[in-house]
Amino acid sequence: MEDTFELLTSKSNYQLIIEGESSRAGLSFPDSIVESIDRKRTNHTIAEQTRRSDLKIALKELSSVISQDCCDGASRKAHAAGGAAYGSGGSSGKAQSGSKVYTVELAIEYIKCLQKVAGSKYRSQGHLQQGQQ
Repeated sequence: MEDTFELLTSKSNYQLIIEGESSRAGLSFPDSIVESIDRKRTNHTIAEQTRRSDLKIALKELSSVISQDCCDGASRKAHAAGGAAYGSGGSSGKAQSGSKVYTVELAIEYIKCLQKVAGSKYRSQGHLQQGQQ
């Protein structure tokens, strides 16, 4: 009786079903519930693996896009020499390891650089149009 009490208080019914210990705790569930739980667990695992794979592919593509001449090399060098926002060892350590965080940080810098370039071109076109009038 004490063993059953300890088992029931230490684990959820869900965990007991997963581990096949529900009958030992005096609980009985239809086989369909056990199968349903197994199916949901398998589907969740597959979905999670797919999500991770998709994220990995997207980060690789992002890395390849931003590794091509990033606006100017100075922006990239300044970012690599800067302090680390995450962990220890600085951004240059992240660059060497090709971390996901570094890839995202570099993409942010790249986008900021592109925004500056686009803004300056837009302003210069405005000056040209005003000069023609």
